[in-house]
Amino acid sequence: MARLAAEDASLPAPVQSPALTRHQFDRIAIAFVGCLLAHAVWLPISFTLATAAVVGLRRWLITQQLKAWPGWIRLPLLILLLLAVRTQFGGLGKTGGSAMLIGLLALKMAESERRRDALLVVTITLFLIAMGFLFNQSMGFTLYMLVPTLLCFWALNELHAHPGQSALSVHALRRAALRTARAIAIAAPLTLALWLFFPRLGAPLWGKPDVSDEATVGLSEQMRPGGMADLLIDDRVAFRARFRNASPDPNELYWRGPVMWRFDGETWRGQTRWMRGAQLNRSDAALPPANLRFEVMLEPTDRPWLFLPDLPISTDADANFSLDFQVLRENAVASLLRYQGTSALGSPAPVSAYLQSEREWGLALPPGLNPRTAALVQQWLQESAGDPAQLVQRALRYFRNEPFYYSLETQEFGTVHRVDEFLFDFRVGFCQHYASSFVVMMRSAGIPARVVTGFHGGYYNFDGFLIVRNSNAHAWAEVMLPGRGWVRVDPTAAVAPERVDPNAAALLADPSWETGSWLTRMKMSLDAVGTWWNQAVLAFDLKRQQSMLAQMGLTGGWEQRAMVMVGAVIAVGAVVGLIMWAPWRRRQTPLASTYARFERLVASRGAQRPTSMGALSFAHLVSAQIPIAAPTVMAFTDVYLQARFASAADQPPPLQELRDLLQKLKRQLRESTPA
Repeated sequence: MARLAAEDASLPAPVQSPALTRHQFDRIAIAFVGCLLAHAVWLPISFTLATAAVVGLRRWLITQQLKAWPGWIRLPLLILLLLAVRTQFGGLGKTGGSAMLIGLLALKMAESERRRDALLVVTITLFLIAMGFLFNQSMGFTLYMLVPTLLCFWALNELHAHPGQSALSVHALRRAALRTARAIAIAAPLTLALWLFFPRLGAPLWGKPDVSDEATVGLSEQMRPGGMADLLIDDRVAFRARFRNASPDPNELYWRGPVMWRFDGETWRGQTRWMRGAQLNRSDAALPPANLRFEVMLEPTDRPWLFLPDLPISTDADANFSLDFQVLRENAVASLLRYQGTSALGSPAPVSAYLQSEREWGLALPPGLNPRTAALVQQWLQESAGDPAQLVQRALRYFRNEPFYYSLETQEFGTVHRVDEFLFDFRVGFCQHYASSFVVMMRSAGIPARVVTGFHGGYYNFDGFLIVRNSNAHAWAEVMLPGRGWVRVDPTAAVAPERVDPNAAALLADPSWETGSWLTRMKMSLDAVGTWWNQAVLAFDLKRQQSMLAQMGLTGGWEQRAMVMVGAVIAVGAVVGLIMWAPWRRRQTPLASTYARFERLVASRGAQRPTSMGALSFAHLVSAQIPIAAPTVMAFTDVYLQARFASAADQPPPLQELRDLLQKLKRQLRESTPA
């Protein structure tokens, strides 16, 4: 036992990671905060402030010479973090999991004392930077992500610096910049090859995205009058469109989205799943010819709808047409989606083969609700002799002539007869109120009608793209007229212009390149740059990749594409290897280059230096062959050897003195040459 104890005592003590200095903690804290600012776009502000407060408090405690927080403090904070994620995100989904990792990293910083802890923090921060692209992939966001990335490498440089060495010296920054430039030059072609040829995934790698209304502001599959107010003041871009054969007036464009059939007196909802899955090829009337060709770049919505104007005819997207002309995908739009399509602008939607079912759906009303509306419509029926077209015009005149107002500020309904209250009492609302009440009036008159939601309007940027924002969200009606099909009616447009709230008009007004301010022009210019980014980078999906490979003659399966990708990687790797390690790329130092000039100069007089001969022996050989230049040769060699074997590595070599001696030697050799 004594021998074992002696052997254990002779073993070296485990090497402990160096303690974390205040400057090193500052570097990792700055990198973390830079990453946190990028995620603050989608994180709740309370969560962001609480996370930053934890890091800030830990930084202040370091100034008080206090060690890491003990477990009895970190454990309650961990429990609070779990409760916050559960309360605000509903669990560990895409957003909840990302927030959880951010909070855990902040708690890790609260206990960081040594360099190994800091290295772990920087590594996870780099991972969080990559996770940021799950939420935003715009060009501005991508460029900003370079900031926390560089801050992480700045922190790593500080963590690996020798004690007492300044990590921000001019020479260190120059060397770091050169290494960074070389690394980028090497990685760029390999990255481009992988981006072009690596097989694209048809669905996100992280699975089904969050689809909660809180996560994404957008059109829903149900509509309550007044529920679209938040969307109408949202200035974010919903999609961009470019037309191939013509550029119609934006006021003529109604981009079709969810169609609402069922009404319970308050909320409108879409039809059953059966109707969504039904194919359009069961229509009674032939579809009109398409007169509009376009391309759409749809921003992520976490919803399955695609938007096409008026009557959609076709699209190259992987989507189905329902009987009510909705265009739906199997999966939600979780990333930028680029698709082309055709539409029949200004054409009514034909009825389907299920005419009787559509009539029943289009006439259904909850019994006993809105009696004043029903009585008014019955009076109109007697005046119009039951003509549906005349009744539609009578309802529009009612909105135009009566004191109805368009405003985003509406009152709360007090009874279950909500349509009665709007038509006879309040008379203030926006598109949802007018579309809902108009459809109820038509159904009360025995005319099948339905609510359609989508987008209306937009504005053209100078690059030719039509920009449609969330504030362009709109609701209108469609009525079934004999011999014509489902005809679009926009009751909101019937409100007299002088009765539109100026505040609402200002919010819904679209900018103009010709008459806009310099700020408007700058925003439109930035949007044009973002559109190029979307086209060139984000919209390069599996379909575009296959089209590019087909143009290159690669029409085979995945095996052929895999061989192309492997070949491209090998070719790029070979070129990089030649650039980095080829002998002809090895450059001499300035000192070695100067001595090589000396060798070439004396070689012109027959003094050749053997490979195994040292510099001093060669100087004696040259002095014996060229006596007139012996003092200069020896002086040059002495200066060279002192610089070559100097003890101070950071002392610059006396290159100018060596060059002066070379010029003197050249004159001596020229003067000694016989005429």
